[in-house]
Amino acid sequence: MFWRKRIAIPEPNVPADWIERSLWQLWGPPSNHIAGEASYQTALATIVGATCNTGYCVPVPVTFIREPDNPYDRNACRAELHGVRIGYIRREFASQISPVLDEARCTRFGVCGVVRGGSLRAPNLGVHVWLDRRLTPGPSITVADDPWVAAWPPTGREVVRLL
Repeated sequence: MFWRKRIAIPEPNVPADWIERSLWQLWGPPSNHIAGEASYQTALATIVGATCNTGYCVPVPVTFIREPDNPYDRNACRAELHGVRIGYIRREFASQISPVLDEARCTRFGVCGVVRGGSLRAPNLGVHVWLDRRLTPGPSITVADDPWVAAWPPTGREVVRLL
């Protein structure tokens, strides 16, 4: 019988109280690696609140769940907030991450993120993530020359809320 050593998945590298300690405000910019949030605006608004005058910046744990049977993308990784689907990791990143996850038999992992938007002038909500800030065991992800970097730090007008 042929035995193959399983790839080791790195442990979390962010403390559980990262939100309460406001560590996320000290980090570099998150990235917009989640696609499809426009289809999940109702779910996002349920999580962070109704549209407000200046918009939100809400730190959240984001869970990525591998979907190898997804009919549209065999590399799909669903993004969830508090057990609610809010989009998918962008295809170009999913195609690189999913083989590692599959070989390690890692079906889900969590990273740090923020929900932003929801102002009267720009009502859509989006989720930006730090793929290198693991909340659970997961792949070690470094993105060089990231084209999806979000504007950072938050403006003084955005409402920073803790859920």
